[in-house]
Amino acid sequence: MKTLVIHPNDRTTDMLKVVYADIPHTLINFNVSSSTINKLIKDHDRIIMLGHGSPDGLYGYNKFVINSRNVKFLREKDLVCVII
Repeated sequence: MKTLVIHPNDRTTDMLKVVYADIPHTLINFNVSSSTINKLIKDHDRIIMLGHGSPDGLYGYNKFVINSRNVKFLREKDLVCVII
């Protein structure tokens, strides 16, 4: 199973790194385009999203990194979300 971790770089959420520390994964922890995120989501079976957010999505880099436009790519994926 290929795992993608989306964890925007933010020292206030560094404690969440333990969630994925011991599993093989691809990490997005920097600002990338929405099209890049969607391509990576398509290429992975499990998506782990960690960080700050709201009912509107995962926040990072002064924008929503994951929001309603990503939903169609997240369907049929195993999801783990820890939003604080």
